Amino acid sequence: MEIKTGDVLKRIGDLEREIEYIKRDLMHLKEKPKQKPSLFGSVRGGDITDEIIEEAKKDLFSKNWNNNIKEDM
Repeated sequence: MEIKTGDVLKRIGDLEREIEYIKRDLMHLKEKPKQKPSLFGSVRGGDITDEIIEEAKKDLFSKNWNNNIKEDM
């Protein structure tokens, strides 16, 4: 059985093209989460209320504001 160079080169080309298609498909493949993660129970002490959020915002921004003023002086 004789193998022709042209046939081998054609087969190699076909395999290279198939590998590129597989690479492209893998790059575009994204796993979709089955379910959104829940944060329920991640904070001890019960539910987070709007008041707690507002208090945290005030604490956060007042600390940053005070630090920025001191650095500017």
